Amino acid sequence: MVHTKIKRSFSVQFSKGGESMSDVKITVTDNGPVLVKGDIELVDGEGKKYETKGMTALCRCGLSSNKPFCDGTHSSDFKSCVRVD
Repeated sequence: MVHTKIKRSFSVQFSKGGESMSDVKITVTDNGPVLVKGDIELVDGEGKKYETKGMTALCRCGLSSNKPFCDGTHSSDFKSCVRVD
C-alpha cells in the first residue's frame, strides 16, 4: 500500500450542452501520483480506452512499469511537491 500526503487539489466539472456530465477531482500528491477521482474516460494516443474505476492514480515519475498508471515505484526515488503560487 502506498501512502501519500495530499497537499493541493482542484475540481473540474465537465458539461455537454449545459448539462453536467460528472464531477472530477484531480489531486497532485506530494512525491507521488496524480489522483483522479470520478468517472473519466482515459485514452491513449491512438484513442484506445483504458479501464478506469472511481479513483485512478496516474504516474508522474515516469518509473512505473504500468504506465500511465502508478505502481508505487516512485516511493524509492521520486521527489516532487507541487504548490500553487
